[in-house]
Amino acid sequence: FGQSGNRPEELECEAEALFAGGLVAASVAEGKKAFSQSYELFIESSELYSKEGNQESSARILSRAAMASLFLLHYCGDRGEIEQLLRKGRDVADKAWQLSKKIGDLQSLAESLWVETWLSFAVQYISTLRWDERWREYWRKLLLRCDESLKLAEGCDDPLVLGNLYVSAGNWYGYFGCQFVEDEREQREYVDKGLGLMEKALVFARKAEDRWLIGNCLFWLDWLALLGGRFDYVQKRVSDDVRDIMELGKIHADSYSFYRFWVHFFPAMYYTNFAGMRFFTPAERKSYAEKGIEHAKESLKTFSFSPFSAQVYQFLTWSHAQLVALATAKDERDEHAQKMLQYAQQAEKIAE
Repeated sequence: FGQSGNRPEELECEAEALFAGGLVAASVAEGKKAFSQSYELFIESSELYSKEGNQESSARILSRAAMASLFLLHYCGDRGEIEQLLRKGRDVADKAWQLSKKIGDLQSLAESLWVETWLSFAVQYISTLRWDERWREYWRKLLLRCDESLKLAEGCDDPLVLGNLYVSAGNWYGYFGCQFVEDEREQREYVDKGLGLMEKALVFARKAEDRWLIGNCLFWLDWLALLGGRFDYVQKRVSDDVRDIMELGKIHADSYSFYRFWVHFFPAMYYTNFAGMRFFTPAERKSYAEKGIEHAKESLKTFSFSPFSAQVYQFLTWSHAQLVALATAKDERDEHAQKMLQYAQQAEKIAE
């Protein structure tokens, strides 16, 4: 493309190569650099496509730029840097969705909606959303966008597009109910609708045989069920889902991508929560706490996104707190109490 003088396609290829390099980066610094450069080249390429009047390519590249910003976000630790990147990423995802809708590009429309879902989920780690009317209205707008996207996709037979749309819509409905709806009955309706949409997303993801989308659906499905208090629902599926997540994540075992982080964050969250549920036996709760600690520690090895790191330290704190309560020997209890305090201080330090 460089020899032919096709500059926007040349930049697009370079950006995709850098994006792929970020997925297999050998360090956090290497991954951050690759995704940062990928984002900038995608933006430059989209601007050139736009000047040429090539809306199809511009929409596609804007969607890819938004995706690069999402991956880059997971390597950021400074709050100011995170806030700036969240704003830029959401703005680019919005532009990609609007242009994709205009030209009827369902693939880019679905991808950009999926990215904005992830980016908006990350916002709650640095801002208080629950009583903020501005955020409530933003989420309402995105609920309408989800409904519109699903309507636009009627008749679509691409399972990857449908999987991305349904998992995004499921997230928005479920989390809107949990964050902004106070009436318990109404909240339950939102959560149930969200779970139903995510179950459909999982069907499409398996049909598409897309490993990352399958894992994504499993993660959000169980998290929303746990957040919505559907403990029986989670308990019935969590063992199989954790097993599937771990199996799907083997390909990323040696990478520094956020895929590897989520592969361990997912089971750490569930094992930690189950360790505190008193309807399990003490032996089961101890086993869950130990597994939660194991996965939480592993997730910290390849990540620098401070809000999620703080939550991992919370998992470690809670798991050791359970082991303090379950310990039968003083030395064992004191050891876990010391580690509990250590991790609590780490979480507090990051949260400041």
